[in-house]
Amino acid sequence: MKKDARTIVSVLVVLAGTACGAVAGGVPGLGVIQPLGEGETYGPNGMPQRMDMVAPEWIAPVLEDGFDASFQDMRTDTFIHEEISRVIADGRYVMVMGDPNTRNPKMALCWAADAQPTQEIIDAVNAAIMGSFDERFQIGGSWNGSINTIRNISWSFAPDGITITGGPSADAPNTLFATLDAQFANNGGRAAWINLFQLVFDRWASLTGLSYVRRTASGVEWDDGASWGNGGGTARGDVRIAMKPIDGGGGILAYNQFPGSGNGGDMVLDSGDTWDSTTNSFRFTRNVIAHEHGHGIGLAHVCPQGASAGQYKLMEPFISTAYDGPQQDDVRGAQFNYGDINEPNNVLASATDLGTLASGSTTTLGAVPGTTILSTSTLSVVSRTTAGGGLYTDQDWYKINLATPRLVTYTVNVTGSSYDAGPQTNPCSAGSGPINSRNIHDLRFIVYRSNGTIELANINATAIGANETQASVLVPAGDTYFVVTNDLADATTGTQQYTASIQVQTNNLTPIATNTLTDKVRVSWTLIPNADEYRIRRSTVDNFLSSGSLGSVTPPATQFDDTTAVPGVQYFYWLEVGQTLNSQFIATTAGGVTGLRVPLPNNPPVANAGPDQTVTDSDNSGSETVTLNGSGSTDGDGTIASYTWRLNGNTILTGVSGPVSLPVGASTVELTVIDDDGAPDTDTVLITVNPGQPSGCDSIDFNNDGSFFDPLDIDSFLSVFSEGPCLPIGATCNDVDFNNDTASFDPCDIDSFLLVFSEGPCTPCGQ
Repeated sequence: MKKDARTIVSVLVVLAGTACGAVAGGVPGLGVIQPLGEGETYGPNGMPQRMDMVAPEWIAPVLEDGFDASFQDMRTDTFIHEEISRVIADGRYVMVMGDPNTRNPKMALCWAADAQPTQEIIDAVNAAIMGSFDERFQIGGSWNGSINTIRNISWSFAPDGITITGGPSADAPNTLFATLDAQFANNGGRAAWINLFQLVFDRWASLTGLSYVRRTASGVEWDDGASWGNGGGTARGDVRIAMKPIDGGGGILAYNQFPGSGNGGDMVLDSGDTWDSTTNSFRFTRNVIAHEHGHGIGLAHVCPQGASAGQYKLMEPFISTAYDGPQQDDVRGAQFNYGDINEPNNVLASATDLGTLASGSTTTLGAVPGTTILSTSTLSVVSRTTAGGGLYTDQDWYKINLATPRLVTYTVNVTGSSYDAGPQTNPCSAGSGPINSRNIHDLRFIVYRSNGTIELANINATAIGANETQASVLVPAGDTYFVVTNDLADATTGTQQYTASIQVQTNNLTPIATNTLTDKVRVSWTLIPNADEYRIRRSTVDNFLSSGSLGSVTPPATQFDDTTAVPGVQYFYWLEVGQTLNSQFIATTAGGVTGLRVPLPNNPPVANAGPDQTVTDSDNSGSETVTLNGSGSTDGDGTIASYTWRLNGNTILTGVSGPVSLPVGASTVELTVIDDDGAPDTDTVLITVNPGQPSGCDSIDFNNDGSFFDPLDIDSFLSVFSEGPCLPIGATCNDVDFNNDTASFDPCDIDSFLLVFSEGPCTPCGQ
């Protein structure tokens, strides 16, 4: 049968050869024994048999590779496979072991003693029914109603005295407590042998998605004593453990039911055997219990007998103390049924929470606790056919939290080895061939942001059987998710074990922004691995959401100059990194780093109050309006922020220019300007307001020397009146018609001049 015919049947069965439950080479067997059915007897191998059974002759040719060639898709038709399985499971041809009426019927089958099928047919039928050519553990059923989910199994001891029915010996009362109490009287007593069972269940729980709870009736070490064959209850385990005589010392040590209702999962030990050997911490007893419970969780016998470490299998039909408890194949089989120790964690909501990881820490996942098991992990990715015929693909979700953004290295190490295993044969000397349990699935891993949908990395760089690693994934602060699964194109079924590690690096990712440059703010940082683009963001407040992008830089450059920064304004800067692993940009810090462009040294302004002015009191009011103008003031490296004009210390005007009223006489006005950096400068302007002339008369400043009521004006007037020079020599004098009566050299002009000079009125002569 070809390997791609994995989904031929929804009922998985285990076919055992004629050595099922028997003794080989004088070694006691660990059989899975079922009570006799109608028309059955116990054969010489201690198993139920019918004498009218023969193997169908047509099985072998149908299972030949050439049979597939008649189908266009080169695969045997599913319907025919189902018919093969139905006939194989038919009671007319095979012996049924286990309860076929369970909710999830998983049957262990033995060939009838007289059927005598060839080994070729045994191998072919086993391969066809197992439905998996990559796995070598043998599945016989499961407690679960759904795939790869954790299962809590309760267990209990049946009380002495209740009748244990069925099995390869007559019905008999349970003697578990009496027998083991007596055997362990000198080796710790009851507490010691009960602890051995507890250790076995704890070991299975530490390696798989199983968990266990012990049930007892009130005040006693045993359960409620319901008749044998009753399933679990509040004071009774799903798995019940009892003891009765089977075949004396040696031979069959125990038998166990596959999972199911009624007596599904129940264990019966042979009271005729010795269980208190202390060698290797009671390893013989622990291995028998662990083996039998292996059947109780759905594992069937597997061959061949391992001869060295790495080849051992707890579910071999014969007891061995060369190893301690479940081995690689057994753990892989149990994880195929129940998942790994972290199940259920196949979606974000149920992710395994690894907590906050410190900088520089390494978190390792999957290490086997306690006794080492070669090439084995407590973690696995399982793919298998669902009840609906599709393929279930496992995803293992892990949640991590980082206090600050960090570079993180993720590694997934494929675990496994090559070993020989297959369904039970007669004799159990060879398996179906070697399997490389490293090559079941092509593993990959994904790193998600907190929403569980945006990818930061999706790594499948190596082929099946090889480890996957990615160094320096930039991971933001807060929650992110690390998911281990198999490649999307991987359509195989099976269990791929792995270990994983998460290493938080210590790299300083904080950028540096300068606070000393006058022409820019320079942002610099160290080279970020895997970066293909850097982006710089800026804000005036320390809030990333309020920031805007300034620009981008392509590696290997590691600096950016912000020439648009306003001098003297403090900014907050963020560095965002885009890596080749994804299309996301991740900020390397939660808060921004501060940067400041330093202003240049300030040059003070230059005040300019304008040229001096001389005006006349045109209306003889004693004052005159003058326009002040400081527009000639300058500031070479900025702007002038204010203009203030003062006279005698009092502000008379603000602003660059404007009118002011000044009294007759000379006034010194001061202008103060202040630039945009607060630097001041001062200038003055002299404003002279000449008095106005009385009505009809000229100015008494006859010689125009700016001095009023000056006797020199009288002398100059009289000199000119006498047709002499203007005094002082060189001055410019007015005409002598002082009263403007058109009569020059008129004595009345002298009278008017002297009268006005004496601050009298300007009157025509004789008035």
